[in-house]
Amino acid sequence: MSATVSRSTGRAIRTLLAAAAIAAALCACGGSSKPAYCSQSADLKKSVQELGGVNVLQGGTGALSSQLQKIESDAKALVSSAKSDFPSQVHAINSSVDAIKKTAQELAASPTQPALIAKIPGQVSAVAGSIQDFTNATSSKCG
Repeated sequence: MSATVSRSTGRAIRTLLAAAAIAAALCACGGSSKPAYCSQSADLKKSVQELGGVNVLQGGTGALSSQLQKIESDAKALVSSAKSDFPSQVHAINSSVDAIKKTAQELAASPTQPALIAKIPGQVSAVAGSIQDFTNATSSKCG
């Protein structure tokens, strides 16, 4: 691995951790008397937070892909249960998760591309932002 890729990867990982910290700041919903999307939103937030613990240098792109699959699964569950009540917010979640999924697929095919690695932190922030927008929109039902 070249020094440029190593530095780019290290920088991307640090930025990814910062994005995960943003996601960690999101409030959690939950409770049995609340709509299912409240707990599903909390599950998705947790999956995004756990992305910060993925070490691409040690675990390779497979570790990243595995966590992104978990995020995608949690996002699908949330989108399915909330799409009729909060269509614009779930569309934003779906779009942001699709973008990071596409980058992960490209990265799996070409793991030494610093430009692909550099996309991930911004995309994680977009996912976190869309989750926060959903949380804000559902606060009266999930709060």
